[in-house]
Amino acid sequence: MGLSATVWRLTDARGRLAQCIISERDGRWHLMVRQGTKILIAERCPSDDAALMRANEILDTLKERGWIEPLH
Repeated sequence: MGLSATVWRLTDARGRLAQCIISERDGRWHLMVRQGTKILIAERCPSDDAALMRANEILDTLKERGWIEPLH
């Protein structure tokens, strides 16, 4: 059984919600950024720390491009 956690949520300029999810299955770490049913980014990471660092890099990049945290 694996572990899964939503690390952050942001909305784009059109108000569409995206979320970053990090999951572990069988000792492998996966990072996924989803917007509705679309997968915007999917990557494998060597560790949970690496996955969190990558999630923060993506968060910073999206915020620089105008994405914001949801109001609710």
